Amino acid sequence: MESVVVHLSTCIVRPSHHGPRCPHLEYLREQVARAGLAMMEGTRISRLAESRRSGGEYRIPGRD
Repeated sequence: MESVVVHLSTCIVRPSHHGPRCPHLEYLREQVARAGLAMMEGTRISRLAESRRSGGEYRIPGRD
């Protein structure tokens, strides 16, 4: 039997230069838990993207 893992993408769980994190994050977490599925939050963030975040190149709306 295959196991199912729901991956919540980085744009859902972390604020980014595109916008704030998803306002429905808690609801999504609850629904995945209610369904009894495993969950992983966030996807791989490249070293380049992380360096841009830490260097202030990515502006995060609401945190500028």
